[in-house]
Amino acid sequence: MKKQIKIRGAGPAGLAAAITLAQADYEVTVYEKGKGCGTRFKGDLQGLENWTSQTNVVDELQAAGLDINFDCDPFCRLTGFDADQQTSFIQSQEPLFYLVKRGPRPGTLDQGLADQALRLGVDIRFNTPVSEEAVDIVASGPSSRKLYAIDTGIIFETDFPDAAYGMLDDTSAYLGYSYLLVTKGYGCMCTVLFDKFSEVHQQFALVRQAFEAMTGINIKNPSSVGGYGNFSTEGPLIKDGRFYVGEAAGLQDLLWGFGIRFAVQSGHLAARCLIEGRDYAVAARRMFQPDLRTGVVNRAIWEHLGNRGYKLFLTASRRSTEPRQFLNQWVFKDSWWRRLSFPLAMWDLRRRHPDIGY
Repeated sequence: MKKQIKIRGAGPAGLAAAITLAQADYEVTVYEKGKGCGTRFKGDLQGLENWTSQTNVVDELQAAGLDINFDCDPFCRLTGFDADQQTSFIQSQEPLFYLVKRGPRPGTLDQGLADQALRLGVDIRFNTPVSEEAVDIVASGPSSRKLYAIDTGIIFETDFPDAAYGMLDDTSAYLGYSYLLVTKGYGCMCTVLFDKFSEVHQQFALVRQAFEAMTGINIKNPSSVGGYGNFSTEGPLIKDGRFYVGEAAGLQDLLWGFGIRFAVQSGHLAARCLIEGRDYAVAARRMFQPDLRTGVVNRAIWEHLGNRGYKLFLTASRRSTEPRQFLNQWVFKDSWWRRLSFPLAMWDLRRRHPDIGY
């Protein structure tokens, strides 16, 4: 008789776990409260980052047994703008990130993973809420009670060439960043805030005005997108025998909020630990704790630097002979001074943002 596993949530973390378990001949049921996979999103373009590891993220996904059956476009070039609208051209030999679409529609990451799971016989039950206590793996995404970042913006059609732009300016993306991404005639423009959430729509209006003026992009048939993320330094990994993965476990990069890679990694790891009888909490801490600690320290530094610091960051990225390695070895490297700085950085963030729930 096949072993049965129940999963709460059909996002990248839950589906990665389901696919891994189904490949090992487990009987898997995924409970999703939405009417489809990725219903939090409406066709947003997001970056699958490729800088926190020396391993290419696409190779990593394939090594985990996942097919790239979704749009996944590599970008080696990013154009950055600072608060003075000065331009930095950042060119890498290897992809800095891959653009993926999100939401319940063809070509998205969510639909691609769902198709893989269904082909393996996974039972995905949509419109079916379930309690955490009723499942083996919790992959239900972020909690709106512990916001640390929100974004708003638009998706649209355009005849603008493929491009990636980023802007660092606290007047239009407070403590965060804004971006304009275009691939194959499809565009996404958003601003991401890490505080002053009530101003998000006013700040996006500034972002849109600036990007249109600087690039001359034509926008056709725009529609609104947006979302939120959370971070908890005490997110559970195991509770009463249940495994927590992705943002449900607080696995998120606190500097910029690139969490897709963590989500897939943790889902796959939880499944492998179930299959092999390993201690998931120990394995997850070993895998993710250095990156989470680095994210906390980076976030504290980022918030103190402000616009002047953002300009220095863009300049350093531009001057680097290999920006991907610069990010990997300098910005996201778990170093001795980051380990020593972590308690102070956490204290500072809790002091500055008492309502967020760090």
